[in-house]
Parts: sequence; structure tokens; C-alpha cells
Amino acid sequence: MFFSYKFLAPSEHSGIDIPHLDKIGHLIVFALLSFFSHKAYQLAPKSQLMIWAIYGAVIEILQGFTGYRSADVLDWLADMLGVVVVITTIKILHSSAANASKTDINPPKQSSR
Repeated sequence: MFFSYKFLAPSEHSGIDIPHLDKIGHLIVFALLSFFSHKAYQLAPKSQLMIWAIYGAVIEILQGFTGYRSADVLDWLADMLGVVVVITTIKILHSSAANASKTDINPPKQSSR
């Protein structure tokens, strides 16, 4: 709810002039949303991507109707990049953990005959 409000409220210029700061903000927010939704619901990556793609698209479309914000496909792409970064990172960490658990730390003892 908080992010929905922030995405649709009139933007406040922070006075900081960093190139593409808006896009970086979109990437970070959607990465956080993706991470916490994964932790809370353990959604499949495709489901998670679809949910956040639709949410991001709806937010951008609604911004176009506010009169004080504008819809931007690049914002949506930054949103999706944040989601993909999290999904990819989680997959890599899970596969690393699975491989580590398969690796036998203590080799089998040789039987003495």
C-alpha cells in the first residue's frame, strides 16, 4: 500500500541531481517487493514475475492519468530488472546451497580388513 501511494502521489524533487536516480529507485523498490514477497509466500519465479509485471504496468498506466505524473516504459523495465535480479540471485543461492548439501564433507571411512 505504501509503495502504491508513493508511486501515485505527486513527486517531490529531492534536489539531488543524480542521472537515472528515478530508474535506480524503481529497481530497488521492486527488488525489495520481490524479495519480501518471495520470503512471505514462496511464489514460483514465473508467478512472481507475472504479479510484479502486472503491478508495475498498472502503476505506470495510472500515473499517466494523474496529470502530475507520467507513464514511462523505462520505469517499468527498471521495475522488472529489480524483480529479475532478485529471482536470479535466489535461484543461484538455492542451487549453491543444494550443491553444498550434496557435497560430503567427511569422506567415508575405509574399512579395515
